[in-house]
Amino acid sequence: MKGNFVARTIPPVALLFLCLSTNAAFASFEDEVAQMLVNAFDPNEPGVAVVVTKNDEILYSGAIGTANLELGVPLTVTMPFEVASTTKQITSAAILVLEEQGKLNTSDKLSVYFPDHPSGEATIEQLMQNISGAFVPDHSMGSNRVRSDLTSQERLELLQEGQPYFAPGERYAYSNAGYWLLGAIIEEVSGESYADFIQENIFDPLGMTNSYYGSHRNLITNRVAGYDYTEDGIMNSSYTSETWAYSAGGLISSAVDIATWSNSLFSGKVVSSTNVERMITKAELNSGETVPYGYGLALAELEGYRTAEHGGGHSGFLVHTTRLVDEDIFVVVLANSFYMTNGYRPPAEKNPAFIARRLALMAAESE
Repeated sequence: MKGNFVARTIPPVALLFLCLSTNAAFASFEDEVAQMLVNAFDPNEPGVAVVVTKNDEILYSGAIGTANLELGVPLTVTMPFEVASTTKQITSAAILVLEEQGKLNTSDKLSVYFPDHPSGEATIEQLMQNISGAFVPDHSMGSNRVRSDLTSQERLELLQEGQPYFAPGERYAYSNAGYWLLGAIIEEVSGESYADFIQENIFDPLGMTNSYYGSHRNLITNRVAGYDYTEDGIMNSSYTSETWAYSAGGLISSAVDIATWSNSLFSGKVVSSTNVERMITKAELNSGETVPYGYGLALAELEGYRTAEHGGGHSGFLVHTTRLVDEDIFVVVLANSFYMTNGYRPPAEKNPAFIARRLALMAAESE
């Protein structure tokens, strides 16, 4: 990613915020973003890391809040967060990498790789588009089971437990199970673990040095702690094994690395420009109707701008990325908190989706 990057944290006394950008044209934008975050977040509570880019240049990078409340460590934009369903676009791109290597075809049916699977008639493309009908029964994802590590074989056995919810291509329904299956296909075709394939084909080539496959056992430098807002106040997030998130939501990354990822993807450094266009093409149902989801990316409009974005939530973390496709503007907002009361949404000013979309519009209007 081009531009002079400075990782910074907004300190408690940051009402007088120093602009660190070397481009004076962006100074007022930086000040406005910094003030917006200072107004929304208490620096002594969980916060957010934010990066905004335009034409691959950094307009803003900053963080406010605390990465570890027990140690009093402030957040920075290079610290690794759990990025939840941002994982899905990376998994989809990995599938396309394998297709470009001639190792699979997205029109292949799941039965090619797993002959006895109950969703065997679904294609790889339909899995990526969330129109496959592949699901895990609700009881399988609940209770204390998610506290135990899951092997690849156990995951496949779990996926065999229930029948598809509908015929492939009949309708859209968001499915983590479908992305589990994509991870299993990556492993089957590449002969590597999902973690190794992503590391070798995406993280390492792009220089994403603060990105990892999720693990609570491995030592990860500067890992951000996750927290829940509850009726009893801020608490450490409940433990969930990352093996349940897997290829649907199990990656860990920093705000800087996610910006590098998205800008690299859309500049053709991961897969061909033709395949990038496929990723942001709406899925077509059997009826001919389209739905606003591509390959791991939700597709919509924001005040007239074409967007490719995705949100996500995991125990202790919320995330949102927004790209204004035609303006080449990208925003990532990573939060190390989750809300367990009043539903699952934080107040608007602290909601990563609200922040990301607002900053995207501000960037579009800046000179």
